[in-house]
Amino acid sequence: EPLVKGLMQGYNCTVLAYGQTGSGKTHTMGTAASAASQGHQESCFSQGDVAKDQGDAIHGVIPRVMRTLYQTIESLPNTTTVTLKVGFIEIHKEEIRDLLRPKNAVSLRDAPGGVGGVVLVGAREKNSAQRD
Repeated sequence: EPLVKGLMQGYNCTVLAYGQTGSGKTHTMGTAASAASQGHQESCFSQGDVAKDQGDAIHGVIPRVMRTLYQTIESLPNTTTVTLKVGFIEIHKEEIRDLLRPKNAVSLRDAPGGVGGVVLVGAREKNSAQRD
């Protein structure tokens, strides 16, 4: 929930898992298995019977944050406009991969204008208008 509160205040957020091979990073992030591979038809953002029966036991950080984010957005007044963009990258052995466009080359560069910070050139940001 602290991530979602920061997002709703206009901050960019990053979720990072770091550790040795086999330490559970993929499982913790929630990208190891989809709801379908667990034998369920709902997406991992679903509020259906799966979430009620098993709580968040089968969901990692990313599905939990996204579910909370969409619940928060849905509770806003109808006059509020929200633009949500998501990116999904992997850094492995100093190589950056865009998981939304795996064949794209991605590089890390200084942010333009000399204001500090960095940008990921070639990484895709996708508009996310719905839970799926």
